[in-house]
Amino acid sequence: MAPIVNQVERRCLAEADGSLVHVNIDEPEGEALAERYEVRALPTFVGIDAEGAEVLRMVGVQTQEKLASAIGEVRGRACPPI
Repeated sequence: MAPIVNQVERRCLAEADGSLVHVNIDEPEGEALAERYEVRALPTFVGIDAEGAEVLRMVGVQTQEKLASAIGEVRGRACPPI
């Protein structure tokens, strides 16, 4: 998933408000976040608003278009087309 996530990040977040955070669940901070947001499978993509509330969840391998669409939903502005 890393190459797809990196492509979507470059495409959708170059000028975006907010950020995309990659979490390693093998590290203490990542483990705590995975527990907080009840991540049970990998990969899991969780959209979080400014207050820390979950607004979107996608589990499993995703296409570039599905990830771009999800980021657009979370930030309220569509990603630029490919």
